[in-house]
Amino acid sequence: MIIGIDSFLSSWALEAFGVRTEYPGDDRAPSNPASRVGFESKRRTTNITNVTNLASAPATHSTAAPLAPRTNTLSIVALIAGFMVPIAGIILGHVSLSQIKRTQESGRGLALTGLIVGYAMSAFFVVFFIVWLTMFVSILTGTGFATR
Repeated sequence: MIIGIDSFLSSWALEAFGVRTEYPGDDRAPSNPASRVGFESKRRTTNITNVTNLASAPATHSTAAPLAPRTNTLSIVALIAGFMVPIAGIILGHVSLSQIKRTQESGRGLALTGLIVGYAMSAFFVVFFIVWLTMFVSILTGTGFATR
């Protein structure tokens, strides 16, 4: 039986199982690209005479993708909280690192990033508060930034 199944299986897969693909009116496709012009317009068909090769062929590999390890949810929350509420990012980062160590989940990089961002933002806020407080006190006491 001759059917057009190129949309379902590629020719290399069919040839691997011993099924011969052919062009109508010719035994093989020309190797010269300039002489291929007429072959693109012809319908490519496959002569399947030995279907049992396809059905009884042993599976060589699994087509299912391996499952990726789960990402720890707290590490994602720690990263987000590191920018918004740095103290929460620090706490959640440490908790998620301990969970990752215990459960072997992925997300260690996210938890570490949440910790680093949380500590950096906390340090920034502390320095900002000290500078702001110094400027505020110097303006109230009159010893600071006023020029005469």
